[in-house]
Amino acid sequence: MNWFERLMFRRIPLWVFALFAIFMIAGLPAYGWLVKYKVAKGPRFETIGRLALDLASVPDTLNGLRRQQELGLAPVTAPKIPDGLHRKEPLGKAEELVLVARYDSAARRFIAALTDMRNGTVLRRYAPDIKAINARSKMSSPLIDLARDRFPERYRLSHPLLMDDGGIVFQDGSPLVRIDACGKILWTLDGLYHHSIERDAEGNIWVPDTVLKSTRRNATADYHEDGIAKISPAGKLLFRQSLADILERNGLGYLFEGRPYSPDPLHLNDIEPVLHTGPYMTKGDLFLSLRHLSLLMQYRPSTGKIIWWQQGPWRMQHDINILDDRRISLFDNRVIAGDPETVDQANDLLIYDLATKNLTSPYAAAFKANNIKTVTQGRGTPLGNGDVFVEETDFGRLLRMDPQGKLRWEYISANPSGKRLLLAWSRILDNEKDAAAIAAAKAATCK
Repeated sequence: MNWFERLMFRRIPLWVFALFAIFMIAGLPAYGWLVKYKVAKGPRFETIGRLALDLASVPDTLNGLRRQQELGLAPVTAPKIPDGLHRKEPLGKAEELVLVARYDSAARRFIAALTDMRNGTVLRRYAPDIKAINARSKMSSPLIDLARDRFPERYRLSHPLLMDDGGIVFQDGSPLVRIDACGKILWTLDGLYHHSIERDAEGNIWVPDTVLKSTRRNATADYHEDGIAKISPAGKLLFRQSLADILERNGLGYLFEGRPYSPDPLHLNDIEPVLHTGPYMTKGDLFLSLRHLSLLMQYRPSTGKIIWWQQGPWRMQHDINILDDRRISLFDNRVIAGDPETVDQANDLLIYDLATKNLTSPYAAAFKANNIKTVTQGRGTPLGNGDVFVEETDFGRLLRMDPQGKLRWEYISANPSGKRLLLAWSRILDNEKDAAAIAAAKAATCK
């Protein structure tokens, strides 16, 4: 018998095994307590609790890193279609510009690309220096570690907003960032900013954010206390409010406090500012989408009042758009809860009339015809001629179609083998409203 066999088959006294088993059984409840209450029980347990939570998160971290090794693959299987634009009808005269946010398999990172969907030409590519961006941050939160969670290959450049100088504003559940058209960092703003980025009538930027470390009663370390934030074009924080506080002050706290505990009870995914006053909305109002409550609401920051709200019949929706002075649209994911969550037949784009309380579904046939069924995320923008622009985020697909489902074009995000790659909230541009920003992006010369 060699040394290895002697080591492996060495006899261990039964009392040693029993003592070890007792220690493990007794230690598990204490370990679980540390993980659950490391922040809720105060700073005395902060350090050791964080170590316990980090240890418990190792499997998830390893799994996330494994998926990152797979080059930003979308979380679904889909038909293998070549990457890029697939035009379905002849070119038009006017540019069809989309600020595409996607994973670039060649660069092994997320980028934004100002793309003309007439022919797939990229007019401006944005690939900011993520290491330099992260190096500017001084924030600390149990919810994120930038070095671990937002390294360059993993940073998801989300919902880029084209600015008048041709640069963009973006985030990844992390500090908000503005760069110029050549990628120079103009400013960063510490915070856990996430999901949509939109401008109001004064040019200020509204973004959902999350409190770095929630102090709400009974909140665990991983609790997401979402809020709304307004930031100036120069990167100054002008306004911030907790969404939970807004609901409570308006007598609606029961919508989430009376439900089983969740570390992410609201999941604010869109803030849409009202740009013009009309009979059913006032300039400065905000339309908000709360996915985990299937809730839409109209909030007036100037008074602190919720003007209108409704839960369903939409399910876990995204992307509100203000169509005119009385109508809004929303991307209805039509999710069926479960493990995993699934989509009921297809997503949909609904139109809600604040005056008549009427809800219509003019694109239902089109969504079904093109099998659009992203479980999470998703974007839908009605266009002036009756068409609709859609991002099917989970399937790495952008498309423009008419109400019957006829495709004008389709854009696929895929790697060379045809596997779909993640999108990150692309944005279709308006040739008139965005004219100055488009011109600046095209004209910029970079050294």
